[in-house]
Amino acid sequence: MISKRYGRIVNVSALGAVRGIDVDPTYTAAKAGLLGFTKSIARYLGKYNITVNAVSPGPIDTELSRKQLPKEMVAGIARSSPWVVLALRMKSLMPYCSLLRTIHGMSLVR
Repeated sequence: MISKRYGRIVNVSALGAVRGIDVDPTYTAAKAGLLGFTKSIARYLGKYNITVNAVSPGPIDTELSRKQLPKEMVAGIARSSPWVVLALRMKSLMPYCSLLRTIHGMSLVR
């Protein structure tokens, strides 16, 4: 990407990285680290016309989340976040990632 002076990178973090969750602190820490990495690498690669963004969806319906997340916690998250879609599956997250990849020259780093 650097040699071509163009690129789009979209990382998938988690809503828990922003809010923190008490179910799995190591998962939360890893996803929060990914947000920090995304911001740093976006600043570093910006001069090469490479944008780096992260999406942080709410609960995604996976086997792991069904085992680990209490139903009342998922319901509370859904009520508190306007864009959380319960039963969201990774394949339906892809259009959002594709949108970020196609927005020319836009970086959402704050």
